[in-house]
Amino acid sequence: MSSWVKVSRKLLTSAIASKPEYLAVWLHLLLSANYKEGDFVAGRQIVRLKPGDLIFGRHKFSEKTGVSESIIRGALKALENLQQITIKSYSKFSVISITNWARYQVDDQQMTSRSPAVDQQMTTSKEGKEIQEEDINQKPLSSGNDDPPKTRTRKADETPYQNFMETYQQICGGRFKPAEKLNPKRKIAIKRAWDYTVRNTHPFRNDGFLEKYLGKCILDKFMCGENARGWKADIEYVFREKTINDQIGV
Repeated sequence: MSSWVKVSRKLLTSAIASKPEYLAVWLHLLLSANYKEGDFVAGRQIVRLKPGDLIFGRHKFSEKTGVSESIIRGALKALENLQQITIKSYSKFSVISITNWARYQVDDQQMTSRSPAVDQQMTTSKEGKEIQEEDINQKPLSSGNDDPPKTRTRKADETPYQNFMETYQQICGGRFKPAEKLNPKRKIAIKRAWDYTVRNTHPFRNDGFLEKYLGKCILDKFMCGENARGWKADIEYVFREKTINDQIGV
């Protein structure tokens, strides 16, 4: 896993995408993180690092990246608020840990050793698909009679709950109430957004809409806690119908 870091296109719609220097800091952190556990020397200390950890010094990092130390300081603070990293400080250095490091890893073998059989499967022609479908249709019924097979009438739930949760945490986790686990209330809220309809369309099913919507929500001062009670929005509030209507201007 040492050669690869996996980055999603969702990064382009994240809170740091509008600041190129912050984006550069984040990418350098990802590329500098250790990919396996081990002992490392920092000054006169031996530090045990886990996958996703790196020994960090702001001055050396600035020399390496060309980003000023003041900007690096601001970028680290933003990344902490977005719960992308955690920082443990020592006397002469820090250890930065990438949150959910495994999410950014990809197996080298998947990238470089794909077999011809897999390539052929990925580029199956239309003719090959038709043959497969024909074979499926010709499978005999197990009942041994002429009755048609029973079909399911209940449609599977295709709501991408995990994607909604991860995207919410990535964009809103540092400003709104966090939502680390999927519970029944959050499931209902996400399902409501997924099925939300306006002008005969389902906007949350379009690529990039969720990220843009959440990016707009975190700019709402009231939802961020600038109100008389100091109340902050949670995932249930963000995905309620009235909130969605207000944010998209319906």
